[in-house]
Amino acid sequence: MDRWVSRPYEARTTERDLARRARHRLAVLRHAKEVSGNIAATCRYYGISRQCFYTWRRRYEPVVRHRVQPPSPASKSASAPTPTRCPVSDLR
Repeated sequence: MDRWVSRPYEARTTERDLARRARHRLAVLRHAKEVSGNIAATCRYYGISRQCFYTWRRRYEPVVRHRVQPPSPASKSASAPTPTRCPVSDLR
């Protein structure tokens, strides 16, 4: 039996590894937003590409927004109903 047969990458990834990577990605996003305010500088600091950063931001943005401030319930019903038009003949 060959002990050194490589397993697929997914088989080696544990829940702990996934959680660690997610925490790292969220830390990068928070750094760009709260510390530097500059995405290019944050990417240079962490050694990642801006494309990678924007992919992470697209993936984790709902999580970050939810943790910072949940959306207000009024935002769904904030628009006023459209008034109905009545014909000119009804006004006379």
